[in-house]
Amino acid sequence: MRALGGASELSRAGMLEAPVHWPRPSRLRRPLKPGGGRATRGLAALGIDTVESLLEHLPRDRREARAIARLAPGEQATIAVEVATIAARA
Repeated sequence: MRALGGASELSRAGMLEAPVHWPRPSRLRRPLKPGGGRATRGLAALGIDTVESLLEHLPRDRREARAIARLAPGEQATIAVEVATIAARA
């Protein structure tokens, strides 16, 4: 496994020793600054007005819910996953 943005190999010990950084609550509560009218209207309709609310938003419409493996290449989708384990491959 390689370090994010690096070319060097990252060992298991290196991964376990890596610092964990949590975002500052004040940064999560910052208001969003969408670029255009359509994005602004869409976010307002969903009640999304901060970085935190955007990160926590999951679509409520589950009519088209399906397994990740069934997504087509290039298809845009919102996914929710839980990482159960992480293992390095040789």
